[in-house]
Amino acid sequence: MKYFAKYLPVEGEIDCWCHKIDAPDRHSCAYYNYENNCTKKKLKLFLCSRDIQVGDKYFNTTVNEWDICDSETRLEQIREYEERNGKVRIKVIGEISPEATFVKDGDQFKEDEFYISSPDVPGFDTSNCGELILIKNTDGRYY
Repeated sequence: MKYFAKYLPVEGEIDCWCHKIDAPDRHSCAYYNYENNCTKKKLKLFLCSRDIQVGDKYFNTTVNEWDICDSETRLEQIREYEERNGKVRIKVIGEISPEATFVKDGDQFKEDEFYISSPDVPGFDTSNCGELILIKNTDGRYY
């Protein structure tokens, strides 16, 4: 199975200058919508695959939305759509550790090149994000 790194928007988090300065009028913001809200989402690096199964959370790149494949019927609809239109859905395995600074968007990995940490791993602060994906560097250590 192929695994790859991909920047994806984080639900509910906004990362824009207009929020950092608490601008009352966001008309000059490029991500402003007509409800005077900024829609620029914060991006994080995730380990992903295209192997979507029932119960998996995935990101639809066509409409930039997160969803869950909740049934066999939905899975079949996804597969039929992607046969006709190409692969547009990405299964999210987990967030790549921020300490893996050598990982870039689009990098590909084999199963022996990453490790899924648990929240109990000493030395890693995963209290605010659950499991993290640690990636093996060229020095053989996982970050």
